[in-house]
Amino acid sequence: VPHERTQSLQLVQGVLQRWRSLATFVVHSTNGPVRPVAQHLSTADALVLIESQAQRAAQSRKRQTPEQWMSAVGLANGD
Repeated sequence: VPHERTQSLQLVQGVLQRWRSLATFVVHSTNGPVRPVAQHLSTADALVLIESQAQRAAQSRKRQTPEQWMSAVGLANGD
């Protein structure tokens, strides 16, 4: 997951997942070849994962500006 590109995080629970104390964790990021999703985690594990990913994303954004990561993928000049 390109942490600095994380736009939002989501926990999803359908009726059956809630009944079984499970959740799906989704990372919303810039378009790319991967869509990070972790399905059917225990609710406790999903909550830990969302908190840790939020921290990693915040730390990564402090280290690398959007201009820096856009340059790394060839988008710095409005391409």
